[in-house]
Amino acid sequence: MQNKTTGYIKLTHFGETTTAEMQTALAALNKMGMQKLILDLLDNSDGLMNGALGVADEFIGDNKLLVFTKGHYFERTDYKASHTGLFEQGEMVVLINEYTASSGEIHTGALQDNKRATIVGKRSYG
Repeated sequence: MQNKTTGYIKLTHFGETTTAEMQTALAALNKMGMQKLILDLLDNSDGLMNGALGVADEFIGDNKLLVFTKGHYFERTDYKASHTGLFEQGEMVVLINEYTASSGEIHTGALQDNKRATIVGKRSYG
């Protein structure tokens, strides 16, 4: 906790266990009275898309679009929030910089597109 109401989480990459680790951290911060969250994605330059989407699902309401993929040789696939997350209410700030890339950008874009967080920092890599 940064103070009595503001939690802080630093996420360096999105891996296979990141969603479970985020759920553990959010549950602990919620017990401490978190009402606001600072999510630090500074220098988060790699990771798995599923990790980014799993973490975003903790902040965005059920069935809302997180991201979609579409290619020249394959149809559009929508990825949506699938459950009630642990911090879907309350103010949220995401810190990014020019080294935030890949899954960090997917995650940040989902939060921004759903008007769930204020994004602060420098323009990301991509």
